[in-house]
Amino acid sequence: MITITRKLEADIGHRVYGHEGKCARLHGHRFVFEVKVTADDFDSIGRVIDYSVIKELCGKWIDENWDHRTLLYFQDPLCSRISEKDGKVEVKFNPTSENICDHLLEVFGNLLTHTSVSLVGVRVY
Repeated sequence: MITITRKLEADIGHRVYGHEGKCARLHGHRFVFEVKVTADDFDSIGRVIDYSVIKELCGKWIDENWDHRTLLYFQDPLCSRISEKDGKVEVKFNPTSENICDHLLEVFGNLLTHTSVSLVGVRVY
């Protein structure tokens, strides 16, 4: 199996509701996302897919939905005190790296459905 991986980055705020340490406070990170894909065959010039297609689909989604915004769990009491105008994105999961990764597996999988590749995995750090 031949796979390729495209790295994407975004600045995102969050807090982990119920965390026992510093991550219970509102803070931000330069998140790095790796999108790993494979295909049954190479295209006519020998690629799984052009990296720019992944950037256009997955990177654009991150830029439009999460970059320079704050992810807050909808059950977090802080969620009701910050407005969408201030950059809040209300999510249905506690925004741990693991939950963010799980969510992006679904989002990116759907975005890549109409391409020649299959999503192998998403890595978040």
